[in-house]
Amino acid sequence: MRQSIPLGPSLALTAAFLLGTVGSAIYLLNGMAPSGAFLFLYFIAVCWAFSWWVLADCRRLGVPTSVDHGWFVFQIWPLAVPYHLLKTRRLAGCAFMAGFVALFLATWAVAMVVYFIGK
Repeated sequence: MRQSIPLGPSLALTAAFLLGTVGSAIYLLNGMAPSGAFLFLYFIAVCWAFSWWVLADCRRLGVPTSVDHGWFVFQIWPLAVPYHLLKTRRLAGCAFMAGFVALFLATWAVAMVVYFIGK
C-alpha cells in the first residue's frame, strides 16, 4: 500500500507561491518594484520547496537517490521536476505538472484579489 503524498512539502510549495505572489502584489500596490532581496528569497523558497517535494516523493515511492540528489534538484528544478514526474508516473506525471501550474495560478489569483481589494 502506497503512502499518500507528504503534506509538509506540498504546504511549503503552496506557502512559497502564495507569499511570493501576494508579496509582489503588495509591492505593486505601493507603486514599487519587488526588491532584489525579496525576489531572491522567493526564488530560494520555490527551489527549496520543489527539492523537498521531490525528495519526499522519492522516499514515498522507494526511488533510490544519490547523496546530493536534493541539491541537484534545487539547482535545476525546472528540468528535474518534470523529469521526475514523467519517470515515476509516466503520462500521469503530466497531470501532476498541470497541478503545480494550477497551484501557482491559484496563488496568483489570490494575489490579484489582494491587489484589487487594496487599490
